[in-house]
Amino acid sequence: PAYSILKPAYEETDHTLFWNQLGYVDTLSHAHRINVPVMLSAGGLDNTCPPKTIEHLFSELDCTKQYTFSKNVVHTHSRESMVLFSAWLHLYA
Repeated sequence: PAYSILKPAYEETDHTLFWNQLGYVDTLSHAHRINVPVMLSAGGLDNTCPPKTIEHLFSELDCTKQYTFSKNVVHTHSRESMVLFSAWLHLYA
């Protein structure tokens, strides 16, 4: 579902070119280059960015990292995520 907005572009573009260009902005394609602290979170009710996609990115990162899973949260900010994010910034910003 996160990439459904790209469906028209995929249908109108050469598929090899489409995937090549998507690689310039897709975080997973650049995970091996990231060397700054990264905080990721996922919600168990998130259909936009399902936890498995976040966990995959997390597994590819070779840097200081944190992953938080909130079982009953959708794709949005919560009070809990803002407190975690604020603490992360205090540690690394």
